[in-house]
Amino acid sequence: MLLLALIFSFSTLDSLLLYGIDLSYHERYSEAEAIFFEARDRYPESPAPYFFLSTLYSAYMTDMGTSSLEDKFFAYIDTTLKKVDSILKKNEDPWAYLWRGSALMGRGFYRYSTGDILGMLEDGIKGFRALERAIALDSGLYDAYLGIGISKYINYRIRRSIPFVGGSDDWEEKFQIAINFARFSNVAAKNVLALLLIEERAWNPAIEIAKELLKEYPDSRTFTWTLAKAYYGKEDWEKAEKVYIRLIHLIEKVDALYPLLYARDKLAEIYIHRGKERESRIEALRILELTEAGDKRFSEFRKRAERRLGRKRGGE
Repeated sequence: MLLLALIFSFSTLDSLLLYGIDLSYHERYSEAEAIFFEARDRYPESPAPYFFLSTLYSAYMTDMGTSSLEDKFFAYIDTTLKKVDSILKKNEDPWAYLWRGSALMGRGFYRYSTGDILGMLEDGIKGFRALERAIALDSGLYDAYLGIGISKYINYRIRRSIPFVGGSDDWEEKFQIAINFARFSNVAAKNVLALLLIEERAWNPAIEIAKELLKEYPDSRTFTWTLAKAYYGKEDWEKAEKVYIRLIHLIEKVDALYPLLYARDKLAEIYIHRGKERESRIEALRILELTEAGDKRFSEFRKRAERRLGRKRGGE
């Protein structure tokens, strides 16, 4: 009833979208979906609700370690692009280009996560061009800078891998613009920047960003993962242990076996680094208890758990 009352209190598309986005960061997926459905029904010609439904389904799949909403994700991306095409047939609208570019970048990232590198490159290039067009038409469309920052980072990594070429490092500036000025994507820009800083081994800035996000969303599994990865990369084993224990506690509240196993596997390794052989063995036993022999999805977790137990037993 409270959610229904809140829905009727929102008078604009932006207010609905911003509330749905906030709910998604709190990982209240069903409530966020209801808000985006309301936005879709009130503003059926706008691409924005369809785009944010696609991002919601992508976030859910990442959080839960599942591909169960893949069909919905692709369907809402396709609808976003169709709505954009309808608008652009009438006039050059910068927001339409923003939604086109963002949808293509989102689909490209998902394709990359499933191993479709060519699909990722195709969507990424088209998405970047659309976002650049959005900025050309409206220089104050700061939400475009999240996707532009991602594209700049990919280009930077490619160029850096080529001897004697190097690459422009202005990708961080694009993220800062989105963080400081974007209407819808400032929080997402923070988290993506932190994850890319982890890739660059810039542990301390990534840790600070993750901590900032967790002040606003203290029970977020997504942002706790970011902090855990940063401490793990930094090899700050004491703090990594605390964050992974916290992360496991949060994951156990939902039905997400793969992320739970992944976190327990990392915690078992951290215990080894800390000289806590007994605790590492306990985590290994828990992994074996949670999985079944012969299940290929979890075979790597089981193999590492068995090795840890074997290593311990070998010394007994």
